[in-house]
Amino acid sequence: MTQTDARDGATLVTGAGRGIGKGIALEFASHGESLVVADVDLDNAKAVAARCQDEFGVRASAVAVDVTRTDQVRAMVQLAVSEYGRIRTVVNCAGVFPFAPALDTTDETWDLVIGVNLTGTFLVCREAARSMVETGGGSIVNISSGAGSMANPNLVAYSASKAGVLGLSRCLAAELAPAVRVNVVSPGPTRTEGTARAGAPLDTSRIPMRRTGEVEEIAQAVRFLASDEAGFITGQTLHVNGGKFMP
Repeated sequence: MTQTDARDGATLVTGAGRGIGKGIALEFASHGESLVVADVDLDNAKAVAARCQDEFGVRASAVAVDVTRTDQVRAMVQLAVSEYGRIRTVVNCAGVFPFAPALDTTDETWDLVIGVNLTGTFLVCREAARSMVETGGGSIVNISSGAGSMANPNLVAYSASKAGVLGLSRCLAAELAPAVRVNVVSPGPTRTEGTARAGAPLDTSRIPMRRTGEVEEIAQAVRFLASDEAGFITGQTLHVNGGKFMP
């Protein structure tokens, strides 16, 4: 596979301060791509941007963003364009996932999860795509979850939000082609810094591969969909879950 063709422009990754988003940013940086590292926690974003620069010698900018705020999303897009000329790739990875039984899910929890995971993804797609269409096109990869395709007790808001990302992405793919491709990576259970700190083993009994995924495996799938090798792929969901869900 060739690199993601780091000619001009940059890759914008939201939720890039930790976990899967961080891994995605590092994956693109390792292939020479300039990065806009966006996260609600600016300190985390700065740390990841610094690592991209120090380890891989690429340009990287950190930006604090609340993806539910249109003004902040627009400012993020403007920063990316002003510093790098254009946005070549967008990866929407910002997300929250509180656990609660459906009947105990409060209005506030529902609004938070839908706001960040679904509305936030839409706002970033809309604002970035407006610029991308004008500056030569590009690729958007949205991060969903196996929870968006399977029943998951105690994750009603999260599951609904991630199912929404699937529908949103298909509609955007149809509307934005041929200038902008839009695809989805849907991870299954994945070992992250957070799960490692928690110390609780992830259940692998229903995964045919009998293990959890690694952040790097999710990141590689994202980079493939953003690359020229996937140039005829749009509106698709790539399930990276060891066979736990087979559509």
